[in-house]
Amino acid sequence: MTEKCPFCNSNVERTDSVCPACQSPLDVECPYCKQTIKAYDKTCPYCTTVLVKSDYSKPLFILGTVLSISWCIGNILILALFSYYPQVFSTSNKTSYREEFWVADYERLCAYGLIVPFVLFIILAVGKSKFRNGAIAGLIVNAALFVAFSIYALYLKFNFT
Repeated sequence: MTEKCPFCNSNVERTDSVCPACQSPLDVECPYCKQTIKAYDKTCPYCTTVLVKSDYSKPLFILGTVLSISWCIGNILILALFSYYPQVFSTSNKTSYREEFWVADYERLCAYGLIVPFVLFIILAVGKSKFRNGAIAGLIVNAALFVAFSIYALYLKFNFT
């Protein structure tokens, strides 16, 4: 009889003690009665405790991805505004006091929007989630976009002021 490995979702035999695909141990200890059970068991055969864990990796990955895409679109719109209206970087008010939108202000605004997606992707990247590679890719892409947006903001700042 075959079961699914809870770590990589590949087929394993009931007699296997290690998953042949991901090498994860399939013999684990029941957290309640301390008897050795299989990792894919939904209830302990000894103490009959329900052992099903909630898997929040897919919703976390989707939320992190949606927030990252929203963050990216928001930054593109902000930088497009800066490109077409360079006076945003430097304006004068009625009292001749010069106000400037500094690149550091933009970087701070840009970084604050990244906090939640970064935390979600780090949680998924550290755990044994099937979305681990996607989470690592999300971290890398978001970090690269942050650097690219910051460099472009600097470019706009020095070319329009």
